[in-house]
Amino acid sequence: DQSANATNEAKKVRIDNLHCVYTYCLNNVDCRRTLLLEYFGEQYLSSQCKKYIATRCDNCCSVAQTKLIDFTILTKHIISLVDQLTKKLRSTTINQVIDILKGSKQKTIKDAGYDKLEQFNIAEEVSRINLERLLSKLILDGYLHQDISINDTYGTATAYIRVGKINTFPSPITLSVCLKKENPDVSSTISNNSIHNRLVDACLIKLKDELKLISSEYNIKYSTILSETALKQMALTMPRTKQEMLRKTVEMTTIKYDMYKLDRLLSITCLFGSKLDEEKREDLISGGLKRKREATTTTTTTTTSSYFQDKTNSNIKKKK
Repeated sequence: DQSANATNEAKKVRIDNLHCVYTYCLNNVDCRRTLLLEYFGEQYLSSQCKKYIATRCDNCCSVAQTKLIDFTILTKHIISLVDQLTKKLRSTTINQVIDILKGSKQKTIKDAGYDKLEQFNIAEEVSRINLERLLSKLILDGYLHQDISINDTYGTATAYIRVGKINTFPSPITLSVCLKKENPDVSSTISNNSIHNRLVDACLIKLKDELKLISSEYNIKYSTILSETALKQMALTMPRTKQEMLRKTVEMTTIKYDMYKLDRLLSITCLFGSKLDEEKREDLISGGLKRKREATTTTTTTTTSSYFQDKTNSNIKKKK
């Protein structure tokens, strides 16, 4: 096993590389090409990416305006919060920290008295994704440290964070955030989008309920098997096969799928996927009929327009 024989320095490099990939995935603002080439020491202007519409990266397609925000003060609050939580609980997670910063009304937060902390709801106006990006940056920069704990019984991994070795701020902690989104160039209609969203929401509810039943059979929390993010991803993609579910759901593994009999979740995504296909077919048919009616109306209007009628009448008058 290479990991077992690797030096501490080599392991650190691998962990840092993993965090870089994670940060890259979380970044929904900066140009993908710029990020990739900067990693390899090259420079690339995002304007070049935006220049060619057909080959723009996903971020350049969706983000119209960004701003560099100074998060130094918030960072100090985060470090203080993590320090308090680790002293009290010995361990804390990114999600728990974000829940406190966002002022979550969860019962567990209130029961633990975290709603009385100075940092509670301090980042109400900062989006959850930007908080995740900020925490990931703080881990990469050494202000926070992340430990990965593997549960051999259930094949799950949990990431815990604690205060890192760096506690000075030689330069501001900044993050580029999205201020304005582009209007997406989509072919589907608003009604079609609303139908899709409705099915995704319904699918997510069913997936949650089923996963809670599964987890209760093993006397564990459902989040131990799959996180909320994974369930949302599953509801959005609606995989139809086991292979598709493994490929499209980041936390899904073959061991986990077989151990917890998660084919029960697959049956739900298949059901809602079929419903979505049916809705799309109906939308295409109705759209085709509508276009046909419009074309017929246009033809009728053209042949009976006042222009031709007037011209015909004038010709008749001339003959007289």
